[in-house]
Amino acid sequence: MDSGIESIGRHLSEDCGFSSSSSPVPESTGNEQIDSALLHHVMYCERLLEHLGAFGPLKCREIHALHNLEIQADIIEHLLELVLIGATVLELEEVLHGVLCSEKLVEFWEQSMQSTVLYQTTDHFHAALERAYGSLIRVNHNEVFDKVFVHVISKIMDCPVSMVQAHDSVVTLHQFLFHFKDRGKSDLDKIIVEAAVDLSAIEILRSGNNELIKGLIQKTYKKRLPSSDVLQTLSTLLYRTSDVRKFVGSYLKTISVDAEARDKMLVTFVEALESPRDDVRQGACIAFALLKAIECIDQLTYVCQTDVAAAVKLAAKETLLTLGNACNLFLSSSAS
Repeated sequence: MDSGIESIGRHLSEDCGFSSSSSPVPESTGNEQIDSALLHHVMYCERLLEHLGAFGPLKCREIHALHNLEIQADIIEHLLELVLIGATVLELEEVLHGVLCSEKLVEFWEQSMQSTVLYQTTDHFHAALERAYGSLIRVNHNEVFDKVFVHVISKIMDCPVSMVQAHDSVVTLHQFLFHFKDRGKSDLDKIIVEAAVDLSAIEILRSGNNELIKGLIQKTYKKRLPSSDVLQTLSTLLYRTSDVRKFVGSYLKTISVDAEARDKMLVTFVEALESPRDDVRQGACIAFALLKAIECIDQLTYVCQTDVAAAVKLAAKETLLTLGNACNLFLSSSAS
């Protein structure tokens, strides 16, 4: 079966005029920068392909992977076009000719570039972010200063923080530009600050300090829905034995009265069922009970049958029982 990577190899051979024989000389487009950039994007495609398969009703990672594979196809096609036109890849303007992207983001990349246009090491890119936004974060969010820039880069690269911190880690121009283009964002200042706010909130939610947690919710999220990362962390407080559990539960119920907010919460918690963290999956199961999310019974049933963590299975089972009772009450009231 063609994994997709083989097709890319054939495409390179046919369109760019280099052989795919068993020669000991590595295949090349004839441009070292494009070779390296292509390699990183193809390796990312291979990671995305791992998320395709039979996962029952849990489809979020698969949908995310398919969407990103489409973006990668566009990026690889553009890189191949650079080969065909004989681009020297010495100037950013030459590389981005005909590509719609944010001028602000292009300007930042140009200022942070080393000797290569198409990619830079994550260490160098991290240093560039820190030079540009370090003072702003130190003043307002010093408690997460050591985390915020790595966090932003991991989002751009769609990978764990550990991969960002690897000695040979690289971020490409196209990863940087297409990540924010896909999300309709271009203001790097705002993106950095939002990431810092989220990380600061998560630090408080994981602190175990009930008063700080209550204060955060009342001050920051009373009238707006938290981001997905913060919302998933909030859900992990729903099985605490302290009084913060009731407070968080009451908050989630209150904010879910708004239909649009409830829909976003359901999407976030369905995504959380595929989290590698047991506590996040467990919290999501409990959140479905609070939201009376009978539309998520299929996902909960699958988790109850297949999850590797006993605590998560138990939470899914208890929520299914709660939702079953809610369904019976609904059907009884409808019939009368």
